Formats: sequence, structure tokens, C-alpha cells
Amino acid sequence: NTPGYTRKVLGQVEQAPGGNVAGVRLSDTTRVLDQLVNRQLQLESSGMGYADTISQYYTQIDAMFGQPGGAGALDTLMSNFTGALQELATSPESAIARENTLHNAQVLANTLNAMTSDIQALRTQTEQALNDAVGRVGEILQSLSDLNAEITTTTQAGQAPASLLDRQDQLVEELSRYIDIRVQPRERGAVGIYTNSGTLLLDGDPAVLSFDARGTITPEAAYSSDPAERGVGTIKLSSGSGYSIDLMVPTPRSAGS
Repeated sequence: NTPGYTRKVLGQVEQAPGGNVAGVRLSDTTRVLDQLVNRQLQLESSGMGYADTISQYYTQIDAMFGQPGGAGALDTLMSNFTGALQELATSPESAIARENTLHNAQVLANTLNAMTSDIQALRTQTEQALNDAVGRVGEILQSLSDLNAEITTTTQAGQAPASLLDRQDQLVEELSRYIDIRVQPRERGAVGIYTNSGTLLLDGDPAVLSFDARGTITPEAAYSSDPAERGVGTIKLSSGSGYSIDLMVPTPRSAGS
């Protein structure tokens, strides 16, 4: 029941000094793990993370619009206002019709204003969630870089890094919930990590991700590749070689990117 744990097998080497079997000697501990299934799990985790995030936001937006046909739902309020206008057009001299139209117009306007406020608040929350996620991705990449070095050192010393490899897989699986990644095995148990579009995230030193969150989001705020026109935050990647790219620029990417 330990998260990230894989079954271990303790190796045994036959001892036969002078050709006489005298027992066995314990050797390295190895993991019992289907690498193909493990890589597929990492791939599917990206899709799951994307679908789960979209579902959470859609659920909140659905709640703002209300259950179709419900008393306070947007479609009902719009229908009530349209019906009141039709009634007023039929009997413009009716004080009741005029009063009913004004009432329904006010209810609809108040609801639209409240929805606008809620949607902008949701966008602001999204900015903060992105900022937190980018920070966590940076922590995971740094931890994986440190693990790569530790696993390599342990392997070179002739020791079995089974528990370190478990930790590595656990971190890679968590990372795959944030970003659609491709893992490349390296010598002595280390890994290189790329996005599925080919952007390098880790190979030796980790890439540095940053997000310039905006404190206030207005209805007019939108993404633009031009920093002067952009009204929302964007994710930038910087590498040790000196290049920097905007990961939010539209490119053919998979779901988790």
C-alpha cells in the first residue's frame, strides 16, 4: 500500500568453491516491473489530468448557467423576459405588462452581471492554479535531476538503486499529470524528459519554467503572443543553453501539454 512501491526480488548466486555447492549468496535487489505498461500509464496520466481539469471548470460554469429549465437558470430567465416583451407588445397600455417587463429585465440583468463577476473570478483562480502548477513542475524537475545524479552514482558503485527508481517513477507519474511528456531512458538508470512536441524539460540540468500571473483579470483580458497585447499570464521555459520559449504559443500538442 506504499505509493510508488514496486515488488522487489532479491537475487541469489550459487556458491560452489572448488566445485562443491556450499549454498547461495545474496546479490542485487531488482524490481519486478513491466516497463511498457509503466510508460503507458505515464502517457494516460496526462490525458486523465487534462480531462479532470476541464471537467472541474465545466462543472463550475454549468452551475453558473443553472440546470436548463430551472427557475433560476439563464435560459428560463431569458424566456421569461422574451415572454414579457411579447406580452407588452400585445398590450402596451397595460401597467401590469410594463411592470412585468421591467421586473424580468432587471432579474435578467442582475443575473448576467453576477455571472460575469463569477466568470472573471474563475479566470483569476485559474491564473493562480497555473502559477501553483508551474511551481510544482519546477520542483519535480529539480528532484528528478537530483535523482538522476544519485541513481547514476549508486549504479557506478555497484549498488542496486531499486528504491531510487521507484521514487523516480513516482515523480515522473506526477509530472505526467501536469504535462504531456515523453521519457527517454539514459545510461545507468537516469532519464531524459521531453514534451510530446519535442521541447526538452530534463537532460542533465532541468529546464526552468515560469508563469507571470496577473493579479486582476478583466473581460477584455486575453492571450496574445505579443507581450504588449497579452492580458493573461503565460508559461515560459528557459534552458541552461540560454534559449527561452513561450509554451502557450499554439502548436500541435497532445492533451496534457
